Amino acid sequence: EKLNKTYMAYVHAMGVMELDAATAAPSGSWEGRGATAGVLSELMYNLIADPDNGELIACLKEHLEELDPVQQRQVEVLEKNYLQMNRIPAEEYVEFNVLCNDAQANWEKAKKASDFSIFKPYLEKIVAFQRKFAGYYNPNVPAYDALLNEYEEGMTMEVLDAFFAKLRSAIVPLVEKIRSREKVIYPFTLKNYPADVQRKFSDFLMETMNLDQNYCAIAESEHPFTMNFNNRDVRITTHYYEDNLLSSMYSVIHEGGHALYELGADEKYNHTMLSGGTSMGIHESQSRFYENLVGRSKAFASYVLPKLKELFPEQLADTDVDTFYRAINDVQPSLIRTEAD
Repeated sequence: EKLNKTYMAYVHAMGVMELDAATAAPSGSWEGRGATAGVLSELMYNLIADPDNGELIACLKEHLEELDPVQQRQVEVLEKNYLQMNRIPAEEYVEFNVLCNDAQANWEKAKKASDFSIFKPYLEKIVAFQRKFAGYYNPNVPAYDALLNEYEEGMTMEVLDAFFAKLRSAIVPLVEKIRSREKVIYPFTLKNYPADVQRKFSDFLMETMNLDQNYCAIAESEHPFTMNFNNRDVRITTHYYEDNLLSSMYSVIHEGGHALYELGADEKYNHTMLSGGTSMGIHESQSRFYENLVGRSKAFASYVLPKLKELFPEQLADTDVDTFYRAINDVQPSLIRTEAD
């Protein structure tokens, strides 16, 4: 229990620092933050790679039948982390964590300047590290399978290739069919929506989704994300574009779906290695359920449009529910993943 709580306390501290970096920290503070990340990541490494943990795990495995299913799963996760950490040289683990901090700051710089060369060297180093880590995790499988297992345990390229082939055969012709038709322009999407008023709409969306801001805060970042610390402390972010009302609207709904999943977790997982959802796939199923199945439904459009008209009376004066519903379901490809349909 102490090992769990101590490790998760470091994860919490690193997470708070990462959240601050993306939302509030001054842009020039990244090097100092990297030094702190290096110290904390070394502490995390030493905590998990400690040889005493090997003895602890061996003892626990001898008495598995005395543990409940949650405790048994904790032993599995601890053993996986212990074995992986011991395969990674300490200096590489620390260097990678500092690199990720530096990369985030320089990615934001590159994005604002539309200059990929700023970020390119950091990306190349991250890819090189990940290839190396894949060999540490499991040298007996392809690198992508080893890395995929970190996000969706048990999943393989073979399964995903078959799955995506089925999707591709249906979706690509459908997208081409849609693209071949004359593009419909919805006048309200071309108007200006001040960010300070969009913030009020975000609060309305969170209230609509039953996201209690006593336990789920919203901030602004270059790229929207969700960060969870426990089932009573989840943070979401969005990005406001004054020429694109729908971008932030669906970021809030999407990230709100992630947040609802975390806020609904059993508190017995707090401060343990089982916190944070069961997998990336399950997490995305929750976010996209709210974003697309709920958020793009006609019932939802009918519910939120009156509030939007209250906040933006001039911009939406001539927009009825049918028009709004069609606009939020408009399909067009995009090079930006979060804007793609």
